[in-house]
Amino acid sequence: MKTSRLTYFLIPLLIVFFNCEDKTSDTEVEVLPIIEEEVLLEGNEWYYEPIVMKREEFNNSIQLEASKSMTKSGKIYIKDQLLFINDVNKGFHIYDNTNPSLPRKIAFLNTPGSTDMAIRDTTIYINQSVDLVGITIDANATNFTIQKRIQNTFPVSFVGPNGRWYYHELLEDEIITDWQRKQRPIPKWEDCPSCLVDSVEVLSDSSASGDGQGRSLARFALKGDYLYTVDDTNLNIFDIKTTSNPIKVNDINLGWSIETIFGFKDYLYIGSQFGMFIYGLNNPEFPNQLAEVNHLTACDPVIANDKYAFVTLHSNATCGNNVNVLEIYDVANVTNPVLIHERGLTAPKGIGLYHDYLIVCDDEIKIFDVSDPENSSLVNSFNRVAFDVIIREDYMIAIGDQQINQFKLSLDNEKGVSLEELSEIIFQ
Repeated sequence: MKTSRLTYFLIPLLIVFFNCEDKTSDTEVEVLPIIEEEVLLEGNEWYYEPIVMKREEFNNSIQLEASKSMTKSGKIYIKDQLLFINDVNKGFHIYDNTNPSLPRKIAFLNTPGSTDMAIRDTTIYINQSVDLVGITIDANATNFTIQKRIQNTFPVSFVGPNGRWYYHELLEDEIITDWQRKQRPIPKWEDCPSCLVDSVEVLSDSSASGDGQGRSLARFALKGDYLYTVDDTNLNIFDIKTTSNPIKVNDINLGWSIETIFGFKDYLYIGSQFGMFIYGLNNPEFPNQLAEVNHLTACDPVIANDKYAFVTLHSNATCGNNVNVLEIYDVANVTNPVLIHERGLTAPKGIGLYHDYLIVCDDEIKIFDVSDPENSSLVNSFNRVAFDVIIREDYMIAIGDQQINQFKLSLDNEKGVSLEELSEIIFQ
């Protein structure tokens, strides 16, 4: 497998900085401090307040640090032998994954307010709250450099982790980087008409050779000379012909509750809580909408191949209706997607394709034969709880709230796909 300059640059840098790190075993266990759960007092309610940084502090907040424990697992990304695991709104845990049977944690990239990344060659693109930041590693492998920061290119999100709106205004130089759960006396509606009672439950959020690889819940996609990102309402287009100098060239309003983006050939498949959009890239700076499919309100990751688009719909307190299904669309004519199959599932989220098999993160990892997509069949399952997967050649990485599991995949005449578990990283 070809190893990029990013791997050669970054791993020595991290080894020099963090060579006192404990070596991990075949199964790595991160021991987190025991935090006593706060008791909700009678007459109180839970709510979320934003954690705010001043712009000057925020601009200088990115740091490369020693590895640390996971707080809340988010999205995963792989580039050559490096595995990045997002710690929601805090940064990225970095692993040397040269040997998937023995992943080795090497550093933590502290980027307050970040949830997504994409990598081309040696440039790492990160959504740091309202900014897009491009980071590179220097040729001497002695430090990282922020090559470009595009300020205020993404809208401010006033929605907390429980899906409730925060109504207070920010000062011009304030940036929301995270959210903190607190409790307060339940306000009377007549005294506070904008107050909403929040749920007691803390909800889980739920290629070119030089590019890394994300997953079905990703909000970043690399296509040609462009980086495409989605936020809650917009499709954002960045010219990255010079990888270290991203330039925003366009944004397109898509509506609201936009969730995911998946690039395949000359198309972008975009998932929202209300449907799926397909955009064409004949003019890459001005993607044009080719089709829209509406469905009941539900969270909606989507992936596709030459003929079919695969969508999982799931619901919780932030996703709307109690809809939990797999949908398959015929997209041979991308301007007219046709729903050809659906089946009920328990709580499907992330998905991935391996040959003629669809791997779905449900109440366990489930494998469906979709060689005849109008008649999908469950052929195998694995007792692991995950919310998304990355499949690269014959390897799969699955991430859940508590752990990451890596598997070797192989075709099996009896089971369709066999999974050999290579390693497990337990967060807590």
